[in-house]
Amino acid sequence: MISLAPLPRADIGLDFEPSFEIVQHLTLAPGQDRYLHPIADMTHKAPPTDMFHIIRRGAEVVGFFKIDSAFAHAGPNAWGMRGFLVGAQVQGQGIGSSALAALPAYLAVQYPALARLYLTVNSDNAAALHVYKSAGWVQQPEIVADGRSGPQNIFVLELPMHG
Repeated sequence: MISLAPLPRADIGLDFEPSFEIVQHLTLAPGQDRYLHPIADMTHKAPPTDMFHIIRRGAEVVGFFKIDSAFAHAGPNAWGMRGFLVGAQVQGQGIGSSALAALPAYLAVQYPALARLYLTVNSDNAAALHVYKSAGWVQQPEIVADGRSGPQNIFVLELPMHG
């Protein structure tokens, strides 16, 4: 069973303390470094507006993502998601799809006033584009031209509000 949980910064350790081990085993699949930073960079170089979360399969941590309260492309009552990573060692098992399916209800509890979530996806990352569209994210007409690896598509996900 896939579940999502907050990962407080104190649990990561800012100096690569042993508590960082909860996510350090998550690796990128070949070629993903075009789209994602390694987990160490995503956690240790993150601004204070990034809130960390983990994806679990049972008790095993299999993924990570950040919710960014200062996401550049979001509007009122909207934040962004960054760094969505399912570890290379478990990719292709439906974990990403299951995590994205659980995301709206999870975020409604974690951030009750949040109305929508944005993300950007590299235009040539066909696998990610497919997964997000399948999970109900809606592609916006705008394109961000200056992405890390080229043009980025903007997606939005409407969230249930509990606040």
